[in-house]
Amino acid sequence: MKPSMKPVLAGVVVAVLAVIAATVWVGARVREDTVVPSPYAEGQKLNGRSDAEVAAAAPAGHGPDHGGHGHGDAAPGPVLTLSPRPLRTMRDLDVEVRWPGPAAEVSVSFAMDGMAMGDDTVRLARASDGVYRGKAVLVRCPSGRRDWVATVRVQGPGLVERQVPFQVEE
Repeated sequence: MKPSMKPVLAGVVVAVLAVIAATVWVGARVREDTVVPSPYAEGQKLNGRSDAEVAAAAPAGHGPDHGGHGHGDAAPGPVLTLSPRPLRTMRDLDVEVRWPGPAAEVSVSFAMDGMAMGDDTVRLARASDGVYRGKAVLVRCPSGRRDWVATVRVQGPGLVERQVPFQVEE
């Protein structure tokens, strides 16, 4: 480097470090504390749901129509529970859907985006008011993928059909 470039380069480095230090100082002054010490745990208490239900009930995708809500419909959607955990392929899987609405036909299908896995739909039997149960098997993907999407379908006389996707978490 030319002898006159060293002071310029040193000045640029000092300026960048000053900007970083100022950003950290401002960020420390405007940081807000959380409302509760453990937001995740508090949310689970409020929802009254177990870790397994929360993992299975995480909706796939984004947008207002996922999770059972949308188009001005404020009714809660279905809650999906899969067990036993951890999930295993090619073994019986207990499937439970809690549907707070009126009696319905409830089914669950398992698929992977961009992967033809065949028709893997299971009709669930009504076990009690709002609870539907059945057995399913997660098909082993030859590529080793494990990113299933479970779609809960609720339909019946007088009901608007709902199809709610859930990202299956192991």
